Amino acid sequence: MKTVNKKAISIAFIQIYQFSKLFFYSTIILKILEIIKFFSFAYISKKLIDQISFSILNKDEKATIDSIKYIVFVTLIAIIFVFTEKLLMYFTAKAHITLVVRSRAYINKKIAMMDISVFDSPECNDQLKQAIRDFGGVEALFLNYCNIFFSFLSLIISFTIVFLLQYIVAFFVIISVIPSFFLIKRLKKKNYILEKELNTTDRRIDYYSHIFGSKQYAKEMRFYNLKDFFSKKYENISSYKKKKKSKFLFLTMINECSLSFIQNIFKLFVYIFVFLKVLKENLTIGEFTYIGTIILNLSQATNSFLTSINDIIINSQKVKNFYLFFEQDYSLKLLNKSNMQNALKIKSLRFENVSFVYPNSEKYVLKNLNFEIKNNEKVAFAGVNGAGKSTIIKLILRLYKPTSGAIYLNEVNIEEIDITEYRAIFSSMFQEYTQYSLSVFDNIRIYDINAKIDINRAIKALKCASLNDDLNLTSLLKEVTKSFSEDGVVYSVGQLQKLNFARTLYRQTDIYIFDEPSASLDPFSEEHIFREILKNLQDRTVILISHRLGNLKNFDKIIFLNNGEISEIGSHFGLIKKKGEYYRMYMTQFNQY
Repeated sequence: MKTVNKKAISIAFIQIYQFSKLFFYSTIILKILEIIKFFSFAYISKKLIDQISFSILNKDEKATIDSIKYIVFVTLIAIIFVFTEKLLMYFTAKAHITLVVRSRAYINKKIAMMDISVFDSPECNDQLKQAIRDFGGVEALFLNYCNIFFSFLSLIISFTIVFLLQYIVAFFVIISVIPSFFLIKRLKKKNYILEKELNTTDRRIDYYSHIFGSKQYAKEMRFYNLKDFFSKKYENISSYKKKKKSKFLFLTMINECSLSFIQNIFKLFVYIFVFLKVLKENLTIGEFTYIGTIILNLSQATNSFLTSINDIIINSQKVKNFYLFFEQDYSLKLLNKSNMQNALKIKSLRFENVSFVYPNSEKYVLKNLNFEIKNNEKVAFAGVNGAGKSTIIKLILRLYKPTSGAIYLNEVNIEEIDITEYRAIFSSMFQEYTQYSLSVFDNIRIYDINAKIDINRAIKALKCASLNDDLNLTSLLKEVTKSFSEDGVVYSVGQLQKLNFARTLYRQTDIYIFDEPSASLDPFSEEHIFREILKNLQDRTVILISHRLGNLKNFDKIIFLNNGEISEIGSHFGLIKKKGEYYRMYMTQFNQY
């Protein structure tokens, strides 16, 4: 028990109690009822068998009537116990639904508070998946401790009864179970290690299964006849898992056969000993049945007790791993809001010697960046693919932390500002535009989903995004996608980008960020989007990324990146006059039209 983590135990009990008090108490009461029921009926059965035997042997009318009364009494007691047990099981099962729902909600919130860098690393992805699995150890650990306590109580009662009859048998039964402790401990440890080893394998299996069942891949799967290719991939990775699992199952079978052989040999000697004792001391059939039942329970209770110890060791490690993972630097740090109010009156946003390397990489994506964005300024980032433009946005929004250097909002390091308050000053349109299986209106207001509903503002944002066909309350309430509704709206890629643009405009903030807002749009829609940005956000700070340099003519400042470094800063016409890298990229685009 030295390997059991005490913190994990307290966490398990506290979490189960918080998730569902009813499950907590009903589980304990069920265990108590189980013990009372077993020992009561073991003793009552002994009395009943002896009473019936006496009636049959003596053919006594009074004894027969007493037997019938006893049978009725036992039946009534059984009905009461069964009814009580079933009622408790109903409430426990009902409470367990609440427990599962709240547990999943708890994990979802934990994941939502994690730094986005976790999703960039395959190793972190595996750790995350394992952590989610390990959270099951919270409920398991609570049940393990219930089992170990009540198994021990049952063991002590059974041991005392058997010991009073014959102490050698009592010790013999317990010794017969001990080998199982070490064999089961070994198997559980190996199974947990194997489970962690197969994390990446399981993710690959899920991925290939997802390809077959996803609309995203359906067209290419059929057009390019990729069925056999991905089937082979799936079969190969599944075959690898099957070999690993089969090896473990074979080891389990050998261990369980050995264990069963040892236990049955022990039981053989025990039952022979009891049988000879019954013959020698002329015990009744009821007493023989009673002794046999208690001996069997002593064996089962001892086995349950030792098994629970093994389970506690494994599950306490799981709970510990879960909380260790989420207590790492992946979790976002929330600070005291009241200390940073002044920092949020926007004056400037400044990068000072900022460099960045993605997790598990040695290549610098950004190198020693220094620039400043002032209030109400319209600033654009330009450069070739992979220059680091989108990474700058992620750093500004605190989706990542700089590897070195610092970012300042009004000369306050943004890491010292409460992240919720800090992000409240931004509205961002990401390069990876999204749609949710919610209504059109909820998709528009997703960034302010808890705020007061403003239909007029939503319609205005949709009009700015040129999504103003048939705008009315009915159309706003239709779901985006047909995932759950046949009446849903299916947007093209360009329309989906417009929807994300409308979503960004709907949120009223100080700083607006657009990462390639027109990448999938036709020239007319593209020109309209940029016109709307400058028209509607005149008194706001705008940060934009675009490859279409012709759209940046009216921006105050353009920061041109090359290989993660700033090569030029200036206005569009100023950079054209310099005839540097910005000029060459602009002329290349200009000559294509």
